[in-house]
Amino acid sequence: MRFVSQPAAKRIVSLTPLIDVVFILLIFFMLVSQYSEWNHIDVSAPAPSDNPPNHLAGNLLIRISENGRIDIAGTAATLDSVVRKINLSLADNPDQMVLIKPAERLPVQELIKLLDELRVTGIDSFSIIK
Repeated sequence: MRFVSQPAAKRIVSLTPLIDVVFILLIFFMLVSQYSEWNHIDVSAPAPSDNPPNHLAGNLLIRISENGRIDIAGTAATLDSVVRKINLSLADNPDQMVLIKPAERLPVQELIKLLDELRVTGIDSFSIIK
């Protein structure tokens, strides 16, 4: 028995499915990148000066403990009441500086929550101290 070899049929590779997949991936990444905008907080460091501040008297001090407890001017406060107290204090003395002193082991997210609340209410002049 003799097998007659037939010439191998030339296979045609279609690029259409490959192009479809590439366009779908392109559209997917375009949509995802549009919605993944990074939120950021602008931080500006003060210019170095020869005269360091020698007193903090007259400024409004906010302390945040390691467990997230907020203390404003020596009294405990919640996140909502902090903004009200700051607004009242700044209404009386607009030149008053707001100082924020976070604990060393405070999670950054707790500080960001406070900064966001201050920014939302229009308070954007504050300093973070050590």
